[in-house]
Amino acid sequence: GGQLTGGLESDMALYRGGSFAANNYLKLDYVHGRFSAGLQMEYYPTPLLGYAPELKGFGVPGKYIAWTAETWSLTLGDFYDQFGSGLLLRSWEDRSLGWNNSIGGARATLRTADDRFTARVLYGFPRKYLWYDSSQIAGADLTFRLNDIFAFEGCFTDRISATGHSLGGSLAASCDAGGFSGKAEYVMMGAGNAQLLSLHYAARAAAVSG
Repeated sequence: GGQLTGGLESDMALYRGGSFAANNYLKLDYVHGRFSAGLQMEYYPTPLLGYAPELKGFGVPGKYIAWTAETWSLTLGDFYDQFGSGLLLRSWEDRSLGWNNSIGGARATLRTADDRFTARVLYGFPRKYLWYDSSQIAGADLTFRLNDIFAFEGCFTDRISATGHSLGGSLAASCDAGGFSGKAEYVMMGAGNAQLLSLHYAARAAAVSG
C-alpha cells in the first residue's frame, strides 16, 4: 500500500595525472498514509576538487521517520527547516556547492484547523561532513495569520557550543494582497542585528521587486 521513490546521482571526474574522484548519492523515501521515512547514503572514494576532503568515505547522513496528522506532525532524524527569511536559521542542501547543513534531532509542528496559528519547535545537532557537529541548536517559530492579507511571525534560536549559549530572535510581518506582497523582518543575534525589507508587485505584463 505504500509508495517508494528514489534517486541515484554520481558525479565523477578524471584529472590530469590519472587521479579519479567521485561524489555519489543514493536517496530513498517511503510514504504510507501519514507515515513517511527515508535515508540518503553518500559515498566519496575521493571527493571532487572543491569539496571538503573530510567527506572521504561512506556514510548515511540523511535518515528520518515522520508522522503527519491533520493539525500536527513529528519528525525524528535528519531534516531541513527555515525560520522566517532564513537570516536566523536555514538548513538546506545544494550538492553542486557541496553544502548540506541538515539538522539531526527532532521537530514537532502544531497548527489550528483554520491555519490561523502555526507553531514549530526543533532541537538537534547540525551536520558536519558525514556525521554531526558537537554543537547543538534549539529553536521555536510561531506564526499568526490575522486574515488572508496580514501575517506575523516570531522566531527564537539557541545555539549551544562548548563556549556557551548564543541566543537569537526575529520578528516579521508580511502582507499579500492582489499582485502586491511585502515582508519586513528584524533579526537580533549575538553578534548584532539585521533588517530585511522586501517588496514585490506583479501584474499581467510586468513585475517589480525590491
